[in-house]
Amino acid sequence: MKKFSEVVCRIAEEAVNLAKQSGVMLDYTAESAKGVDEILENYHDNIENYGGADGEKTLWNAAVMFGAYIGEVLLRQGLSEKGFAWVEDEGLPILRMQDGKMTASPITKVQKRIYNGAEDSLESFVKVVFAAAEG
Repeated sequence: MKKFSEVVCRIAEEAVNLAKQSGVMLDYTAESAKGVDEILENYHDNIENYGGADGEKTLWNAAVMFGAYIGEVLLRQGLSEKGFAWVEDEGLPILRMQDGKMTASPITKVQKRIYNGAEDSLESFVKVVFAAAEG
């Protein structure tokens, strides 16, 4: 069985590929969170088209993919050096510091972004997580 983090990384790559189909290039930089915000704004603006169980599943899958991507951005841009890693929390991948003092849930944040719109910006989320990790 693959390591949990490898599975999450593979899911993040699915987000990169899906974004590419929409003409958005995701490169695992902090700045790429803006591109994810753009993609998710489209889901938000068309939320009425995602009714029923199938629609909810589509939105959840988008939250998982793009949340995994945002988590990978955070790790690759410095959080892994600060002791963060993917862990499973009640079946959901989250980022946790080894000492357990700080966690971040990019998937939950992406889900909020889809439903609430720009007020739950991922670009801001990335900045806030980096600032909190700095202390």
